[in-house]
Amino acid sequence: MNTPPTRLQRLRRRLTGGLAVVDPRQPIGPDDLFPGDEAVEVPRIVRFLATDGSPHIGLVLRSNEGIPRTLLDLTARRGVAPGLLDFVAAGGFDLAEQELLAEDAAIDGPDRVVLERAELSNRLLSPVDIDDVQLRGGARLVVGFGLTYRSHREETAIPRAIVFPKPAAPTGAYAPVTGGASGSGLELLDYELELGCVALVDIDLDRLDRIDPVAHFGYLVVNDVSARGPILRDRRTGYARAKGRPTYLPAGPWLVPGKHFTRDAPSLRRMVLTVEETEPFTRESGDVHDCHTLRQNARLEDLTLGLHELLALLARNRLLTMPGMDGRRWPISVHRDGRWLIPAGSLLLTGTPGGTAVRSPDATERLTLVRRSFRHLRWPSESYRRHLQYHHRHFGFLSPGDRVSGWITGLGRQDWTVQ
Repeated sequence: MNTPPTRLQRLRRRLTGGLAVVDPRQPIGPDDLFPGDEAVEVPRIVRFLATDGSPHIGLVLRSNEGIPRTLLDLTARRGVAPGLLDFVAAGGFDLAEQELLAEDAAIDGPDRVVLERAELSNRLLSPVDIDDVQLRGGARLVVGFGLTYRSHREETAIPRAIVFPKPAAPTGAYAPVTGGASGSGLELLDYELELGCVALVDIDLDRLDRIDPVAHFGYLVVNDVSARGPILRDRRTGYARAKGRPTYLPAGPWLVPGKHFTRDAPSLRRMVLTVEETEPFTRESGDVHDCHTLRQNARLEDLTLGLHELLALLARNRLLTMPGMDGRRWPISVHRDGRWLIPAGSLLLTGTPGGTAVRSPDATERLTLVRRSFRHLRWPSESYRRHLQYHHRHFGFLSPGDRVSGWITGLGRQDWTVQ
């Protein structure tokens, strides 16, 4: 996705010892916008705030360009609890399918909820109810995988997939992301559109043969928002610090049960992310980009590891922990009753395709960085971080006011801004 440097640019860098600046921005084509919403027979489950401020479970009846607009309040209509696992245990997916069949009778009933666009950021919650208390107590986990798409491995020059804890509670698909003060910078704030998988049962890491991706998981859109600075400073253990900050996990808008999501071939499912900046961006060449540009464009078939393979990778690294912002070490599994588990209700992030703002230096640039490290008495990684920070807009890192929109076929569209 990132535009490669021309031969002239590569030659100039070799002669001057300079570092590349790579711009991921691409023009948006007519096929890169969310496809039209058709009649849907798949239960699309959301969590939202009722008018009294209490969380409810809802069924999406109508959506517009991937954004939920009309819901059926299943908590009010059927008395189901607002927690996802309680909903599943009560046969909620079957209830939702029954309601879809009887939708014409329910559409104008008292349990219909219409969400205005302006209230989505406050009323629409993450479909997966994980909070900070559950994360700290190990009742729920958020576990991320990286380098699962070839295109992203090529950008980062890391040859194999990785796994890491992401100690961040998911937020709604339209809630703002808080980047932080520019002093600690938005610290190279980057986007990562991903397929999320929520475990509906406990996952025993020694009994993975019993796990069924269809029956035991629900699927949704997530964005693994990341501050690249901590990772550049520590590529072994910086992930939890980089990814575990509040608001760094937009999730949803809705969740689809596995039996409906895995039915289609992955080749039929696209994943697209665009960024709308507050002002046009001018390249060093003088070319001016539109404010709204394409950043990530892939298909789920490009994912090189299936869910069983990702779980096997997690199982092999089950003892892994990483330090978070507060120094606490965060795990990727829990030990309970003699078993190593991923607890029910936990969220797995399957990795992002190419097109992110971050990239790794090539061989020539690495030599340049080593020379600079001797000259300035600092680590090469710190010199490169400063290079990225100085050119953060050229690389496409996010800034306050930027609006990020990401969608996966069948799972709806996120739309959030950076504060």
